[in-house]
Amino acid sequence: LLSLLIHLIAAYFRVGYHSADEQFQILEFISYKLGTAPAEHLAVEFRTQIRPWFQPALYWAMIQFLKLLHIENPFTWAFIIRVFTSALG
Repeated sequence: LLSLLIHLIAAYFRVGYHSADEQFQILEFISYKLGTAPAEHLAVEFRTQIRPWFQPALYWAMIQFLKLLHIENPFTWAFIIRVFTSALG
């Protein structure tokens, strides 16, 4: 329980992203799938199709569910993604 509490606190107070991989391999791909980022701005791994698809697809589905609940703020989406990943860890 202590570990869960520490993870949730870290998810809440987090600013920015942990590494470039998180930003450009996961969040940017989700933005592309949501129609807010053009394909030419994505990393080369997108065009060569060498990145795993499951994590971005899972987060995309979560965002689609949040949009059904009228949660449209991308910062809220990122927070919920961090909380989910933290809880999973």
